[in-house]
Amino acid sequence: MRFISSIITLLIGFTCIAQTIPIDSLYLGQTPPDEIPKKYNLFASLTFAAVERIAISNDGKIVIYHENNGYDKSSIGRIRSYSFINNKWTSSIALFNGYTAPSFSVTNDTLFVEKDNRVWYSVKDNDKWTNPIKFDSRILYWHYYQITNSGTLYASLKNQDRLNKKDWSSINIINKDTIVKSLGAPINSIDNNLDFYISRDESYIIFSSERSDLTKYGYFDLFISFRTKDNLWTTPQNLGQEINKANEVRWGPYVSPDKKYLFYSCSSTQDNSDACTNWVRIDKLVERLRNNSRFDYK
Repeated sequence: MRFISSIITLLIGFTCIAQTIPIDSLYLGQTPPDEIPKKYNLFASLTFAAVERIAISNDGKIVIYHENNGYDKSSIGRIRSYSFINNKWTSSIALFNGYTAPSFSVTNDTLFVEKDNRVWYSVKDNDKWTNPIKFDSRILYWHYYQITNSGTLYASLKNQDRLNKKDWSSINIINKDTIVKSLGAPINSIDNNLDFYISRDESYIIFSSERSDLTKYGYFDLFISFRTKDNLWTTPQNLGQEINKANEVRWGPYVSPDKKYLFYSCSSTQDNSDACTNWVRIDKLVERLRNNSRFDYK
């Protein structure tokens, strides 16, 4: 795989939360939730829904998200954005048509998006985003691409040893070599492993799954697993019935840069007519589950 060297330079850095926005204006000025989820209000075009993963800049001044009008072949999706400028939030604007799953570089000057199961990137240029450019890559399937503080890439990739089933995997670029490694059990299951979020420090992963070997309350519950000192992963734990309601399906998890709030898509109807983005306070729950974590796999 060949990555443009200037883009690689943009990828590596460390997250810092610069408090340069009034507290009451954070998160589009919406009142934060407690540990009971509530809807995060995002503009959506008529007949569209604000769903899939969102992305929030480190300083809280940019909120980027996806909207679509369904999940069949004729559906339309686009990336939209809010910006905090001149001490107020702008209206939502459409950035890119046909793309989904936005994700920031660690330094926030590059935006990654997904189209046709490939990774594209846009670079911030004078407060505007350039038209997306496709990554030069021999990997032909990427889903929910992310990058961590260490510069390691993570995505859901096809596993050639499992008849092209998808695994959550790490990707390391060393000179001209690309090293792909499945995260393995207990995170990955025998089925497809698709939507996920990994923390910037790689200490935990939250994923959506319909696995039969784990405690479930609804359809595609959200689970969390923690990285051990030996770089293994603990047995996934359900995030609980307040988040994983019995009558809902969930996907697209994302945790805010301040590590306080989990955002995720949800719907309780078969046609996703009520689909929306929810948010919930997650930091205290993460610590409780971290204290209860265990490793049950050989």
